[in-house]
Amino acid sequence: MSLEKSSDPPSLTVSSPLPATLSPTSPSPAKVSSILLPLAASQEASPSDQRSQAQINLLSGHSEDAPASSSDKNLSFLLDAAIYHGLSQVNVPTAFRRPFAGPPPPGATKAQCLAQVDSLIVRGDFLGAAHLAAICLTSAVIQPTDHHAIFRLLAVRYSCLELLGQLLFAAQEAKALEDLSSEFYYDVLQVTDAEIEAHGSQKPLARHIMPFLFRVQAVRLQNIGFSDPRRGVTMLYDLGLEAREHIASPYTGEPERATWVERLESLSMHVVNALIELGDLDCAQRTLSQARPEQPEAQARWASRMVLLLIKLGKVDKAREPLETLLDDSEGKTLLSSILALADGNVEESAVILENVSGQSEDTDMAALIKQNLAVSYLYLGRIAEARKLLEGLVSDGHSFPSLTINLTTMFDLTSDKSREQKLQLIGKLATREQKRPFTNADFKL
Repeated sequence: MSLEKSSDPPSLTVSSPLPATLSPTSPSPAKVSSILLPLAASQEASPSDQRSQAQINLLSGHSEDAPASSSDKNLSFLLDAAIYHGLSQVNVPTAFRRPFAGPPPPGATKAQCLAQVDSLIVRGDFLGAAHLAAICLTSAVIQPTDHHAIFRLLAVRYSCLELLGQLLFAAQEAKALEDLSSEFYYDVLQVTDAEIEAHGSQKPLARHIMPFLFRVQAVRLQNIGFSDPRRGVTMLYDLGLEAREHIASPYTGEPERATWVERLESLSMHVVNALIELGDLDCAQRTLSQARPEQPEAQARWASRMVLLLIKLGKVDKAREPLETLLDDSEGKTLLSSILALADGNVEESAVILENVSGQSEDTDMAALIKQNLAVSYLYLGRIAEARKLLEGLVSDGHSFPSLTINLTTMFDLTSDKSREQKLQLIGKLATREQKRPFTNADFKL
């Protein structure tokens, strides 16, 4: 058993029970990674739930909040084929490759094209969905004034590219949207003088023609594409100001006002993310501290994020304070406690914490996370055979989340001279199942 037997340096991933909102935070010695979700998702997710959460966000999340607009603004500048990168399956293991869909046949309707894109997402073929979304956008099926279809397809395209690890492609393509705060993207509701008088002589606010979640996603991608992270933070604050204006507007009804309040709260987390990506972790900590919510359920998510951020900053002792605010019997607290012990170098303590709850969770997905993290602790303790057995058992039980496959292939590298053959066997085993997520060579350290 020797590290030199592997062509890749061994790396382990400890999974967190948190959403992807704070995925950049990663303590040492083990990397904390959340399940990858579309940018604006804030719900907690488990590994095998990735597919259903991705479907929800890709199919509806970017379109359900689209404003009712009869605008005839021409978006033909987004339908240029030169904008979109050609996609390749070279980074996809052969067993998971699927043929790309061709252009829409003559007579195909918009509904048929969107339905085909949706079907690819449901099947977990995000690469095919990203490819088809670009094909539809550059075909004659989508009209330049059809904002709903254009933004929906763009959201699918960008989200699928992010899920596939092609963030830079998505960032470059998002530059074509140009200035998201320009007057071009706003519509002003036409009202009578009587209506203005009835609303305290205030005129209605201009409405952005993009769905809100898509705007947030586009802001982040443009921030990366233009290599201007500070601009991205500023734009998020501008979005927050716009949200406050809509909350205060007399034209905003109560249901819509509640929606804007939720958006304003979610923006604080996106600002924290942007600051983390900017590398300003101290400012991210201050921002997150000020964004502590009042609702008990939201406080639990906030405390979990704060724990991970403080670990990332190396403030392990201070991270215990928000951890204590979580319920003692919560599985999330158990996992975070083990991660905190691991970050503090107390590997045995981490293993004991996880052993005490292993097999007790009624949630099969949470149980899988616990066993996976326990396997990482075992590896650090030199109990490699036990760690490998745990991970192989999870695969046999139908799990295949990213940190699981990466950690198991790391075990192959550490314990065998024929690790590549073992990786290929693992790929073949997973390929016979209904896919829950897209796979790339990086998932198997190939």
